[in-house]
Amino acid sequence: MRRDADEPLRADHPPRLRRRRVALTHVDAVGSARVHELGPVVEDEEGSVRLARLAERLRGRDQLVVAELLVAELHDVDAAAQRRVEQRSRIALVRPRLDDEVEARAGETRATVGCVHAPEASGAITIRPEAGARAGRAERAAARAADRQNLIRVIPAKGGPGAVSADSRADLAVVGGGIVGLACAWRAARTGLRVEVVERGEPGRGATHAAAGILAPDTEAEPGAATLAALGRRSLELWPAFAEDLERESGREVGFARCGTLVVALDRDELDVVRREHDVLARMGLEAQLLSGSECRKLEPGLAPVCAGGLLAAHEAQVDPRRVVAALVDALVAAGGVLRTDAEAVGLVREGDGVRGVVLADGSRVAAERVLLAGGAWSGRNGLAPVPLPVRPVKGQVVRLRAPADELPAERMIRSEHVYVVPRASGEVVVGATTEERGFDTAVTAGGVLELLREAYRALPEIAELELVEVTAGLRPGSPDNGPLLGETGVDGLLVASGHYRNGILLTPVTAEAIEALVAGTPPPEAVEPFSPRRFA
Repeated sequence: MRRDADEPLRADHPPRLRRRRVALTHVDAVGSARVHELGPVVEDEEGSVRLARLAERLRGRDQLVVAELLVAELHDVDAAAQRRVEQRSRIALVRPRLDDEVEARAGETRATVGCVHAPEASGAITIRPEAGARAGRAERAAARAADRQNLIRVIPAKGGPGAVSADSRADLAVVGGGIVGLACAWRAARTGLRVEVVERGEPGRGATHAAAGILAPDTEAEPGAATLAALGRRSLELWPAFAEDLERESGREVGFARCGTLVVALDRDELDVVRREHDVLARMGLEAQLLSGSECRKLEPGLAPVCAGGLLAAHEAQVDPRRVVAALVDALVAAGGVLRTDAEAVGLVREGDGVRGVVLADGSRVAAERVLLAGGAWSGRNGLAPVPLPVRPVKGQVVRLRAPADELPAERMIRSEHVYVVPRASGEVVVGATTEERGFDTAVTAGGVLELLREAYRALPEIAELELVEVTAGLRPGSPDNGPLLGETGVDGLLVASGHYRNGILLTPVTAEAIEALVAGTPPPEAVEPFSPRRFA
């Protein structure tokens, strides 16, 4: 949308003349986004003010709906050509999916007050400055593009160019488009199998969307869970090659970084807990180095002076789950797989005592030799499985902050008794997470956010200076022993990959490796054997 400052206006010429005001003359928006996600660049205007809560609809199939327009007073138009003021407006595309990514110009906003609270997916609130903190537009656009899942070439449940037929056929049908389901589908598609994923909403908008991406099999290990720790260590060994292959085949970075974890104690009682944890890890043969308080602060100067000691696991790593999902979507499609969004599985196609496909809510079917249930906390719902799947939702609230990329509060992942802090090279800082048994409730609560920020501040006081970007609640898929359910169910043609609880991101590569092996008719990794779904039969 462009208009020169001296171009004459007519009453019927959109954007229309209202109250002696003219819509801004220079707004660029390229690509696709959700409602309220794009921040266009506005140039060469002075005296910009809001046109409160109004929308101008431009004509044309691919044009924009512009809400809360920034407009210039009519008498300021001449001066606008000589001065530059950048502010943000919120725009949404009429068509929800286009083939281009968002590409915003580099620049900085200057005003320091006001913010917009925009509800997004279930259990997520994104907090964006109206004209707020000093952050480059290009960086913010890249972060938003990483947050959104790339739906290019993804097939909706019904209609649209290139849509599959009402009934389709595959070698493997995967129910669930989170990180686990997509990874299993991608690995299977790479072997030449016909793979189709059905996702009840959009890919990666469940537990994956809230996850911090911690790859910490040792410092997250629970007493008495040596087999789960061994599975986690096996998966961490697979992550570098998994990430490299995924980045190569998708053309996207996934943010894998071996940054290490520092577990800190902030008082004497917590120090006793850390020492006991070190002893447990040593007995399990896991790696962690016990440090004094001064040694911890030497590694991480941003730690609070009260830090009394800590554990260092330098081999542990992190990844950005949202970027991983976007990469998996591209890699899956590149390998010949199909992803159906907004397609809820409501039943299984039965053939004798076996399963041979999936029935969707719209009445269509996906016929398949094998079906993989990878729906996270929803895996056991809707009576989909003919055998009991003891998977329950465990709520977790997470806060996302933003720091300048060169002024992160820490270099390593920091974990205390009550909270973890995950700084990313992009400037994102993830603080989490609560653990709540509240069924399928995904409401974000003031108490949960308060607890997380208070405990993060105790460890890293600089947290208080960071920009608050998003608060999210996700549902982890828990199991009775907090271990995953991986493999054959005892029903011919039906596999399960669910129940990963707090370790879904960590266990993604080993889960995909196991499912790939089972579909190919070869033995899965030995570390997976203790986590058969049939252990709960």
